[in-house]
Amino acid sequence: MSLLVNHPARRWLRGRDCVAGCCSSRSGVGNGWAMTKMEVRRPAMADPSRSRTALLIVNGLGVVAAAAFAALGVRRPDYVVPAEKVTPLAEFWTASSAVRTWALTGPLMVALTRPDSGSRSGLLLAAGLVQCGDAALGVRHRNPGMTVAPAIMGAVHLVSARVLRH
Repeated sequence: MSLLVNHPARRWLRGRDCVAGCCSSRSGVGNGWAMTKMEVRRPAMADPSRSRTALLIVNGLGVVAAAAFAALGVRRPDYVVPAEKVTPLAEFWTASSAVRTWALTGPLMVALTRPDSGSRSGLLLAAGLVQCGDAALGVRHRNPGMTVAPAIMGAVHLVSARVLRH
């Protein structure tokens, strides 16, 4: 990145070093003075497009995993609640949780795969809040499996919503 030095400590050079080419004393144009051009180096960082791609992939994998676990909960409610507590209400709870998850899965996957999706951040925010809610339910039921993974993916979705906006 090039930057014209424009501060009190600037250095001035004569004639042929003019960055605009208009101040050369040889051409007889201008006053013969010009500012020098400095190269400003940015610190070495990961390629932003690779970081964005990695975030999109991690979010996509998390969404697919959440949808798969929701399907597993519908198919086998004893995976979510202890077998002795599987009641029609527990089956309803796992089914409603799955419907909520699946309702976000489709639109979010579409938003993650489209480069100029304006709804990506909003959907990631919604998915992050849903995952955080699932983690809170896991804490309430003292179930580490329902707590750790949703908490991690909730944080990933929320951070990604902030990083990937625009």
